[in-house]
Amino acid sequence: MSNVGGVTMSFTDNGELPVGFGMSLALDMKAMANFSALTDGKKEELVNYIKNSTTGYEAKERITEVVNRLHNDSFF
Repeated sequence: MSNVGGVTMSFTDNGELPVGFGMSLALDMKAMANFSALTDGKKEELVNYIKNSTTGYEAKERITEVVNRLHNDSFF
C-alpha cells in the first residue's frame, strides 16, 4: 500500500509506486484522485506499464502519459 499526499492507494503488485510516478501524482491532485478511484487491477496495470519501461527516458514519458490521461479522465 502506498501513501501519496495523504491518499492511500493499495494494489496487488506489492503496493509500491515508482518514485517518479508517485511524485507526479502528488503534484496533480485530480490525477491522484482518479488513480485512487481505479480498481486495484487497473492500478497494477498502469504501474506495470511504467515499470516495464526499458530506459529512464521511456519511464518518464510513460509517467507523463499516464498522469495526463488520469488528469483528463482519459483512462486506458
